[in-house]
Formats: sequence, C-alpha cells, structure tokens
Amino acid sequence: MKLPKDFLSRLEIKARYAIGFDGIWSVMLDLDREGPWTAGDVCAMTTGNPGTPRDFIRMLKKAGFVAVVGERAAGAARAKQKAPLYRLTQRPLDPPRVQRDGRVLPEPLIETIWRSIKMAKQFTADELVAVMSKPGEPAASRNTVISYCDRLASVKVLTKVAKRGQASRYRLAKNLGAKAPKVLGTKVVFDPNAGVVMGEAELSEVAP
Repeated sequence: MKLPKDFLSRLEIKARYAIGFDGIWSVMLDLDREGPWTAGDVCAMTTGNPGTPRDFIRMLKKAGFVAVVGERAAGAARAKQKAPLYRLTQRPLDPPRVQRDGRVLPEPLIETIWRSIKMAKQFTADELVAVMSKPGEPAASRNTVISYCDRLASVKVLTKVAKRGQASRYRLAKNLGAKAPKVLGTKVVFDPNAGVVMGEAELSEVAP
C-alpha cells in the first residue's frame, strides 16, 4: 500500500511528544524543579485521560517516589476543597516502573538489551543473550534479540555482518544515549481513494 509523501514527516512530528508514563514523568520533573505541584497541575500539562496521571501519582506515592508536602485550594469556586501538594523524593531520568500496590518492577527488557549492546559493542545474538542471562534464567530469547537488533540495523544504529554459514554479528554504530530506542507501532486510517491519512496517527510502543 502506497502512503502519502508527508506520512513519515507527520509521524516524526507526532513521535516528538512523549508517550504514556514517560510524558507524565517528564512533566512531574519539570514541575518539581519549580517547587510543589498538584495532580491538577500535571493533568493540565498532559493530554489524554486525566485519570492516568492521577493513578500514576498514587502508585508513585505508595512506592515512595512522591511525598505530600502540603495542600492548596482547589479553586476560587471551591475554596473549601484542598488539593494535596507533592514533591518528588527521587528524580531518576526514566519513569519509575511501579504497580498499583507500590511494588517497584525490574528494568524493562528493552533497556536491558540496549544497555548490554552498549557494553558489548560487537556481538552475535547468542553472545548478547549470554551477557544478559542469569544462572538458569535467560533474560531474553534469541529471537527477541535478533528482532530488536535487526530493527536497529535497519536505521543504521547497528551495523550487521553475516558470513556464509555463520551467525550475524552486530556492531554498535551510533550510541544514541542512555535510553533505549523504542520500536513504535502505528494505527492510522488511510483512504486509498484520495491517498491521504485521515485524522491523527496513533503511536504505541511494540514490545521487542
């Protein structure tokens, strides 16, 4: 299917905006640099369901990443109502991975793969799996590593060399930074009659 010429540029613009908890956490970091903030402040600077930032704040509070430091009037029309004021107790670059009961989850698989790639610099899929594996418990399947590395090779973040009869060897060509590159899926409505994308493209992260 042939997509319109401006399709990729529209996706690039859309992809500049942080997605999900990443975006909410970025807003919290920005607000916290200026002082205490409320859940309403976060909601006002994010898009989507306002319940999502509030849920995330509750989870972070249970996990100890957010603390209540006071309260603020919720608005002139509701002067008797007070909104809790929050401050961050920790400021990691990436959003904490927490469950509703406050339990902190381990590092995402994609981050483990990316960190291992940067450490190894040159590797086969089997070698990278071995680096990530704990005794008796592989951190990722070989196919998962190959799928992710092939995606990175397609955009020249990795270079790929395959000799006859040997497994492909990858080499890190571009160290993009601390955060792992994300593979995004796209949901669009495309009109083949007019050759246009209708509405806004929706991006979501695809698990490696």
